[in-house]
Amino acid sequence: MESLAPWERIRARARFFLAPGATQPASMDIEQVAVKRFAVPLLTLAAGCGHLAEPIGRDPVDAQFVFPREGARSADVQLLTNGDLSVRGGSCSLLQARARYDAKRANAKTEYALDENGQAVVEVELMGNSGRGGNMDLGVCLSTELPIGLRATSTLGDVGLDLSGVQIRGLGATVGTGDLDVDFGDASVAQASIELQAGTGGIDVDAKRSTWTGTNEIEIAAGTGDVTVYLPRGVGLRVEVQSGIGDVDVRGLERDGDAYKNSLAASSDNVIAVEIEVGTGDVTVIAG
Repeated sequence: MESLAPWERIRARARFFLAPGATQPASMDIEQVAVKRFAVPLLTLAAGCGHLAEPIGRDPVDAQFVFPREGARSADVQLLTNGDLSVRGGSCSLLQARARYDAKRANAKTEYALDENGQAVVEVELMGNSGRGGNMDLGVCLSTELPIGLRATSTLGDVGLDLSGVQIRGLGATVGTGDLDVDFGDASVAQASIELQAGTGGIDVDAKRSTWTGTNEIEIAAGTGDVTVYLPRGVGLRVEVQSGIGDVDVRGLERDGDAYKNSLAASSDNVIAVEIEVGTGDVTVIAG
């Protein structure tokens, strides 16, 4: 995610960790960077910089963060964890996050920035040495009220993205070890570049109910694991598949050289081009 220059933004940053059984942050550092032509009270910034609400639980920690939508016209969101990650669209602020983890073995960090053009940047990180199944997970609600570019990464855990209602302008999702499940639901996707990767684990993509506008590209790569993709009707479709060991099953499209296409691939203004690469695993693509 491209960072904003200090003179172009007001930036509020909160970093914290909780000692076992603590009811308030053991340490918290909030930094305000003054910006030319901007004058926002620190209290207002702190209230919307991903601050820690009072923990619901004690050990493990159960913390909540809220990032405001006021002033934002679009947003880039980056989520990073080595536990399980779930994302959904909803009637929330710009972003709401809930982190559950063991404070002895993990740490949560957040960052928020808003530039003078209304472009927001939100980063949420939950990292530790808990490992998979170590009672560490991050749940996120994204606003459906403004265009969003999202990058979600888990090095060791499952990632589930339920993007129904979200205005997608770009998407990247990466799993080191774990499964990746992406359900676009009734999301609106416009001229987006989408990259989905899994080292060891399967990838499931359901795009059949979403609305796709303009030229969109989906790149899917899996080292070891099955890939299943559902594609919508009414748009041009082009699919290319490279598979090492495993079966390839493409339904609803016609073979055209090295690619699979539908009748709208050459004529529609709205197109989805899909590239799938799998080392070991089966590939299933179902169009319509």
